Amino acid sequence: MDAAWARFRRMQISLALAASLAYAACALEGWRRLGGAGLRGIVLLPGAVFGLTLAAALFVPPLRTAVSRHLLTSYRTGFGQGLVSVAVGLTVILAAAGFLLWRIHTPQDPAPAFSALAAGIGLLVAQVVLVRRLERDPEIRED
Repeated sequence: MDAAWARFRRMQISLALAASLAYAACALEGWRRLGGAGLRGIVLLPGAVFGLTLAAALFVPPLRTAVSRHLLTSYRTGFGQGLVSVAVGLTVILAAAGFLLWRIHTPQDPAPAFSALAAGIGLLVAQVVLVRRLERDPEIRED
């Protein structure tokens, strides 16, 4: 494994962790604001969306192939290996968390925003798993 691949893999893991932490912070604020009435929209429905997204990306062959190709293209173009791409990824996560916090503090139901962020985290976790699978694939290094 070369240094570029190791940086790319670390970025995938870091973004999944950052998104999970952002979700947890938003969930705590949602729970503080909405109480037990928000359980369905903060945990149950988003948990189901997370699970479906993760399962689809890992076990539906056309989706798994598409995500794997996206990862390989990102790696080969250098995305995820430099400061700018890491900053872009974190900016997107912070923007999504900011939107979710805004939805929590409006009269609108924040459940769709929680579910959208959970779906994104499901895709990020799937990417972490697929990067590990690609790492074991001997053809990945052939450019």
